[in-house]
Amino acid sequence: MFNNLGIFSSRFPQGLRPGINLRKLAVRTFQVSGRRGGGVNTIVPVPPPLLLRVTGTTPQVTTSESGTVIVTGMTLTWPITSNALATFNADFSIVGPTINITAAGAAATTALAVQLAALPGGIPHGAVLGNGETLAPGVYDIVTPASIQGILTLNGGGNPNALFVIRVAGALTSVAASQVQLTNGAQAKNVFFVSQGATALGANTIFRGTALAVGGAATLGNGSTMTGRLLSTIGAVNTDTSVVTEPGATTTPVVLGVLETFALFTNNGAVANTGTSVINGNIGTNVGAITGYGLPSTVNGTIYPPGATAAGPVSASFGIYKNGVLVPASLVTVSGPTTIPSGHVTTTATIPLVPGDIITARSTVTAGTMTVTNRSLSLQQV
Repeated sequence: MFNNLGIFSSRFPQGLRPGINLRKLAVRTFQVSGRRGGGVNTIVPVPPPLLLRVTGTTPQVTTSESGTVIVTGMTLTWPITSNALATFNADFSIVGPTINITAAGAAATTALAVQLAALPGGIPHGAVLGNGETLAPGVYDIVTPASIQGILTLNGGGNPNALFVIRVAGALTSVAASQVQLTNGAQAKNVFFVSQGATALGANTIFRGTALAVGGAATLGNGSTMTGRLLSTIGAVNTDTSVVTEPGATTTPVVLGVLETFALFTNNGAVANTGTSVINGNIGTNVGAITGYGLPSTVNGTIYPPGATAAGPVSASFGIYKNGVLVPASLVTVSGPTTIPSGHVTTTATIPLVPGDIITARSTVTAGTMTVTNRSLSLQQV
């Protein structure tokens, strides 16, 4: 302990011994100042960092017609000159606008074909894929019809966002029991095979990725398993005692739109099933019939015949504003191919402030109707 002269002593003051009444001692922070060579020290308490916080729970409903609005109750006024860490949290839901889902799917399929064709940097590849071959992420071009034989391995190199695009200038086939395997972080949602013609995946194939037939039919053989999508711009889509599971939204720059939720889709043609299949995802066509997916087959999704309507894409953004001006680093965008029933957003930014600066959290809906519920905005001096 320090005595009254500021000298440390190992003896405790009278009445204060280890283990006695220590819980009653308040812990405080002090700043000690003085001059070199002696003199009286001045002990000044150091104030804790300033923290302001506001919360709210009353639902706030906004649409694309609302423009950019302050999230109800999310306003703070800063009283001193300092930097502050602003943090905004909110729970939200967005209901998508009603659209012609099959027309939107057709537009998305056509747009996907255009996107994949426009990607630069095609690496030349021979007509045969697989037979123990391993490919690194990239865009590969095959100038003839092509086939998958044996095992083709796509190695993500530890990157879960690795993009694989195999473009075939003709039909794409796979021999019976061939496989597309993924390693080192590669994900089916980031793998695309696009053929200029039909795609026919043979019996007992294990396929991972989206297979898009441009101008031809797309077929998945008996006993095959696909983690991906079977798509066609013009042509039938057929399954046969197959299991197809749509893989979710890609984490690459490739845009899927409403196709995110589909396992099987064609712009113009029938969608048909033979045998007992399990489809995990939506099924649709913009022109044509859909048959064969009743019992004993299972569809864990929705079947959309031509002209069907559904909740379409949603999009909104949140940001932190200083005196009505967006802090760019704080902007967060949320979006999806259809209704988001439950979501959460967090955004932070460190901001230089002076007395009287007003900090708000604001939102903008670009598609859909959004409801914000639980929310909070805080400013922590840093």
